[in-house]
Amino acid sequence: MTAAGRYRLLGPDSVPADDEWIGRLRTPGPVRDQAVQHLHALMLRAARHRVSRMPDGAALGAVLDELETCRQILAAADSQD
Repeated sequence: MTAAGRYRLLGPDSVPADDEWIGRLRTPGPVRDQAVQHLHALMLRAARHRVSRMPDGAALGAVLDELETCRQILAAADSQD
């Protein structure tokens, strides 16, 4: 079975099992795209948690949210080109 046939798209609230991450990230197409999106969301969540534990975490968390909004706007503009 090919890597592309081994993995299917997950539901919106599903996260790959620990041992599936590498395979999903190596699989071309929508499976990989979805894995990258899940990984990005997990990394943002971890960053927000880390920032919230800092002394000035509330202010830094707001900056992190603004940066993510800017990233989304730029990504949307880039996809229209």
